[in-house]
Amino acid sequence: ENVFNWELGKESLKKRLGCTNNFQINGVYYKNWIFKNITFGDSNNPYHTSKNVYKGIIPINNNYNVDEVNVFIKKIPIDKWLNQYEKMELYNGEYILKGENYVMEAIVSAFLSDYHPGISPYFYKLLYEPVDYNENENENRSHENISHENKSHENKSHENISHENKSHENILHENILHENKSHENISHENRSHENKSHENKSHENNIPNLNVFNDILKEQNKLKRISNIVMVFEFFGEDLDCYINKMCIKGYSTLGRKGKKKIMLSCLKLINRLHKIGLCHLDISLENILMKDNY
Repeated sequence: ENVFNWELGKESLKKRLGCTNNFQINGVYYKNWIFKNITFGDSNNPYHTSKNVYKGIIPINNNYNVDEVNVFIKKIPIDKWLNQYEKMELYNGEYILKGENYVMEAIVSAFLSDYHPGISPYFYKLLYEPVDYNENENENRSHENISHENKSHENKSHENISHENKSHENILHENILHENKSHENISHENRSHENKSHENKSHENNIPNLNVFNDILKEQNKLKRISNIVMVFEFFGEDLDCYINKMCIKGYSTLGRKGKKKIMLSCLKLINRLHKIGLCHLDISLENILMKDNY
């Protein structure tokens, strides 16, 4: 079993480097995607503030004979990425940062997608936005009328969103409860195969490694223009908190003892897998297990 280390993680990430101008999924280029900002619960709560994360909607492309696809997108300022990468590289990935570690998130996600699929959402690409990328125009298009060239897809998009969201809820439910592992593995294999075939049809990757990628970012940073790193992930649709709230809305006051035990067992199995591949410290001892009388 492949165990994570800094160099192996970088090897996985370098295969996913690119520019937003050249990246496409299902024949639809990044600039034509629809972006919807994702909010986190109560906006008055400091822990639920917006974090530059988006739901990316990739419209239907009849030439590829595929349905609409959703992706999860996280945007990071270039200067933050460069600062974090410099420290992480100096200490071979062992530098501890206060707050979100975007570099380690990208490297670990790439490693897991290559060697241990199914543990985390599939990591498609790490892109940079060129300085001439008009982010405001793109977001206005997505939040208002999406532009005339995408108008033909608008109705189909909105008609299918509800059906597609239900599909993602089912997938998340299966992942949490581990009730249908065979279906999950087949789904992931199909997704990986589809992603590789579409990436091969896109612009050839001309960024050989992270050093070249970071050099491009440094040149852009000198221009003092706002530009971002963009991480593109598979879209899951909801977290455990949302899932529990949804079940309550449907009339289930609690998940029930059986449901809770399944989720807890799945979490323990996940922690054990992460420990085996060197990404999680596992210290299950008598002193570290807290129990109540009714356990």
